Amino acid sequence: GYYIPTGGIVQSYGGVFKDNIIGVCFYPYQNFNPQTSEPANNLSRFKNTGFITTEFLYGMEIEPGESAIPETFVDLQSVEGILFKGNTFQNLATTSDESRGTGIRSGSAGFYVYNECAISNTTPCPEYYISIFEHLDYGILVLDDRESLPIVIDSATFTDNKRGILMSGVNNAEIFHNTFEMDMPDSYHSTSDTLIGVYLEACQEFLLTENYFTGYSGTQMDHAAIYTHNLGPYYNEIYNNSIENLSCGIVTAGENRNGNAEGLCILCNDFTDCQYDVYIIPYGGMVVENLGIAKNQGMVSGQSYLPAANTFTDDEEYQDLEYNIYNDPDDLVQINYYHHENQLGFILMPYPVENVHREPMLGIIYNKEASCPSLLSGGIDLLYENTNVINESSIILDYTDSLNLLVDGGSTESLSFDIQTSMPYEAMDLRQQLLNESPYLSDTVMKSAIEKENVLPNVMIKDILVANPHSVKSPDLLRQLNNRLILMPDYWMAEIMDGINYYGAKELLEKSLALHSSARAQSFMKLISEYKYDTLNAYARDSLKNLLKTRQNVNAKYRLAYLYLMENDSTTANNIIDSIPINFVLDDNEQFEHGLHNDLVDIQNHYWNNNYSLDSIDIQNLQSISSNINTLQGIYSRNLLVINNLQEFKETIYLPDNLKSGIVWDITYNSNTIETSIVQIYPNPSYSYFIIEYDLNEPVESGKIIISDVLGKQIQMYRIEGQQNQILCSTDKYTTGMYFVHVFINNELVENHKLNIVK
Repeated sequence: GYYIPTGGIVQSYGGVFKDNIIGVCFYPYQNFNPQTSEPANNLSRFKNTGFITTEFLYGMEIEPGESAIPETFVDLQSVEGILFKGNTFQNLATTSDESRGTGIRSGSAGFYVYNECAISNTTPCPEYYISIFEHLDYGILVLDDRESLPIVIDSATFTDNKRGILMSGVNNAEIFHNTFEMDMPDSYHSTSDTLIGVYLEACQEFLLTENYFTGYSGTQMDHAAIYTHNLGPYYNEIYNNSIENLSCGIVTAGENRNGNAEGLCILCNDFTDCQYDVYIIPYGGMVVENLGIAKNQGMVSGQSYLPAANTFTDDEEYQDLEYNIYNDPDDLVQINYYHHENQLGFILMPYPVENVHREPMLGIIYNKEASCPSLLSGGIDLLYENTNVINESSIILDYTDSLNLLVDGGSTESLSFDIQTSMPYEAMDLRQQLLNESPYLSDTVMKSAIEKENVLPNVMIKDILVANPHSVKSPDLLRQLNNRLILMPDYWMAEIMDGINYYGAKELLEKSLALHSSARAQSFMKLISEYKYDTLNAYARDSLKNLLKTRQNVNAKYRLAYLYLMENDSTTANNIIDSIPINFVLDDNEQFEHGLHNDLVDIQNHYWNNNYSLDSIDIQNLQSISSNINTLQGIYSRNLLVINNLQEFKETIYLPDNLKSGIVWDITYNSNTIETSIVQIYPNPSYSYFIIEYDLNEPVESGKIIISDVLGKQIQMYRIEGQQNQILCSTDKYTTGMYFVHVFINNELVENHKLNIVK
């Protein structure tokens, strides 16, 4: 726990913190405005201050046989508004195999990073002290376990760090005007490392714009400018950044979308000499329909789509180019990419691409300033944005009602049941029924039809698929089609696949719905950020809560509950969470996550009321929730354990196969990278049994293997006993489907595996 009371003010102007394991630590403390009793910023600040690590620190012996290793220059724990201006965070040692430490490590804290004018009270400023983060494991590492406090990182330089900025579970962070240089000599880090400018995990409504990323093609290390993992089913933007000379420009992994409506949009970025400009992969997610990025990639403006306006690496000038956009064709839906026609000096139509439908927006001329206006012009029109939310909500309701009436004749469940219970003699009637509901058949109904091979032969399935061109853009349906006992003839497949080149009526409605959903989400994002960052209005937090109250989606209600919890109003927070199943229809996955939220809120309430201390029961429950690492609750729980030094932090990295095969785990601090799996599972897929074989490098204090279903529900748990063993497992408790095997060593998640059961 922390010493209570905490608080105090630390102000450093031109100071130096040299060769410390931890330079400065802020324990949890909340300042308040004496006039309104509203939360207020901490008054601590650092200006033109040097934070430096040299070889000397590594030579210090803190205990017999144990040398010192830097952890972090500044450690922020649940404080708000710490100001950093023009500071230097550098590790000058050349010991590449040791931990290099972190510049700023934040555990659910809020802070600001700016440059500092070298000459006070001068406008315009002729010279700045630049904020510099250099030769570190993490320049800035932010781990949140709740609704985030304001974070701004403006005009800093990140040079030769494993990660420039890494944020996990953070909402509404602002990252702009920064420079990320990844062209280090290999002596600072291992050649097996992957360098990343900005890594975002489970973050939403961020402002990531007008940053510059550059690499060095001569290094043996791989690098990526921006990496996102499981941002969630919300509208987000990566907008107007310059990226050049990197292995990968932007990599997105896991769940970064919500069906056809909202999701991650990549807009107005300029790529130069990258091997992959945009690389989109499904790995690391759980909800299949949310894998990938927003289906429609274009900029929302008024009531229409405008081109996405990215410029791409020229395949004629850069011979190492693999793809401008790679969208995994095996597991992801096709992207609709709206673009300008190519103009002299600009590559506006991506080529080569994979699983991307390119659509030129004719008659629209590309101009960088006009096509990609800055988002940093300052201030928003509150009346316009609030009115736009109301108008767009009305339009969305109309489109939603239309789709509900048209798709599957208004009842997916009923039509699927008709297919599943049909008999061979009903084939013609069933075919006609499905054609009558075309072109508005859902993937669920199409899958049921494809599976009913004893009733619907290939010739009928072909007619139904052709009448529903959107269906061929689903990798899952195509796999299902390929699993039929009698394969579809090639000439029929060619007719079916022709649907990939145009939009069906269902897609056009969904496209319009996505347009208006994104427009509304943009206005919400602007309003939430405005209220969150408003330091002049003493009642801005009340405005933020009122806005979340009007937003009719589950995510907004959880965020609202966490805001009340942060104010020690656990009664209101619990009431909001309890009302969610009453006011919203939750699917199985959402019901499971709702239970996790309930458990996590109880733990957090106890944690904050217990002087930021976790007892053994809290720790055990957090470890259980954190095993569901692909959920927001799992990430919050993992982060809370890391904040309290009960677990090391790990981020997952997936790269193109020709760069790195499989998964690359990067582990912070003094841990070794896992190179080989300690657990093997076979046969996989399994029918009546499977074997779990483990071989540990050394004896461990404790270990367990947990098997869970796709919703995160634990099915079985086995203790690891001994250094080597085989466990014979019956599949009696399992149904057909995919399961996840989580391996814990000393209460730390070290491996994840997929297990397929086929019966």
